[in-house]
Amino acid sequence: MVLDGELTIELRDGNVVLGPRDVYVIPKGIEHRPVAEVETSIMMGRTARCARRPSDFVAAGLRPGA
Repeated sequence: MVLDGELTIELRDGNVVLGPRDVYVIPKGIEHRPVAEVETSIMMGRTARCARRPSDFVAAGLRPGA
């Protein structure tokens, strides 16, 4: 979610331009590059399914491999 400013997400199929209060979900495995030409504030989130380290699971209240 873009809180302030403007964010461009570059994808192989084209660009997505986001302004304040815009949200875009990038599907798992999609190559992307976020670019901000002006000062921009964003809020990012991810699900426990995206965890890559054992500590990510613990923080989500899960057991690795469960």
